[in-house]
Amino acid sequence: MKLLRPDFPSIGEYVISDSEVVIAVTREELVLLANSLNEALEAVEEWEFDTRLGGSSAEALALGSKVNELLHETRRPE
Repeated sequence: MKLLRPDFPSIGEYVISDSEVVIAVTREELVLLANSLNEALEAVEEWEFDTRLGGSSAEALALGSKVNELLHETRRPE
């Protein structure tokens, strides 16, 4: 994983807001993140999710969906 620091506040047509961080990750790192989110959603109770993980389970579920979309988009041909 690498932190990218673009010279301009945009990448292609995508504008990077001040609250966003641009990183480069391997596909394997994305798989690990997706699996970790799934495990957290299964293992941590709803009432303690925010306290233990710093965000709601709904936010984790949304992030997991985005990560899975990226994994699908970057699927390697077999």
